[in-house]
Amino acid sequence: MADEEARSDSDVAFVREFADRLAEALAGRGLLAPPDRPPEGHDPAGLIRFLEAIVARHVESRADFLSAEHRYWLERELESTSRIFDASPPEAIPMLTGLDNAYGADPIVDIFNEEALATIEEQGGGTPSERTTPPRYSLGWLRDQIGIGAPVRLANRYDASRSYFMLFIDTLRALGKSQALAASTPTMISYTVNSKLQQYVLSSYPQYKYSPSRFGSVLTSPVTDSLTSGYYYFEGKSGRSIKKDKTPHYVGGSRTATVLSW
Repeated sequence: MADEEARSDSDVAFVREFADRLAEALAGRGLLAPPDRPPEGHDPAGLIRFLEAIVARHVESRADFLSAEHRYWLERELESTSRIFDASPPEAIPMLTGLDNAYGADPIVDIFNEEALATIEEQGGGTPSERTTPPRYSLGWLRDQIGIGAPVRLANRYDASRSYFMLFIDTLRALGKSQALAASTPTMISYTVNSKLQQYVLSSYPQYKYSPSRFGSVLTSPVTDSLTSGYYYFEGKSGRSIKKDKTPHYVGGSRTATVLSW
């Protein structure tokens, strides 16, 4: 098939080792400083080229397997993640817990995403129905949410960047493998999500960053929308009920639909 979902042991070992080396190389350099050159400040395009070339050798794809649209989107993803690192204390970068993936890695929490903060507050026992504005992020607020049960932990810079890059590089690996198996890989995929429960508002977010955004314009189920190729988690809300699908779903190639666990 012209898509990638299964990971071999060598895939997992490659991603783990690459993320380890990358996290060490970026220590003190900033998230977007390509490790193959002297530090030059924020350079998402340079870092994507660096990652793409190494991943391409592993999956035996062409060196520039990303489309221009996909490369631009991933560069913006890196830039937004860099803002999270820059705005967080080096020993207190928020990571979402309770999800499953091949690496035991946690997505970074997008502290600038209002829906992410609202959901964290709800899971911590907040009363969003009484709010007229989204919660305002602060480290004190987050510690309070963690203290009452929100599924978030605070990581140091190395741990956070290692976890983030395992899931980000894994996405690149899957995209490169898809390109190696197909003549072309579309950037945007029309994707349908089915669930057992009805009347839920569905959100999606990439496996490396908890930045939920509305998926589709109708309630479950089914719900169809367009996503950039990659791995995604899905969650649903209906009143005070929050349902999370704990495993990532691959979007791309022939993978154009899925069924959630709830």
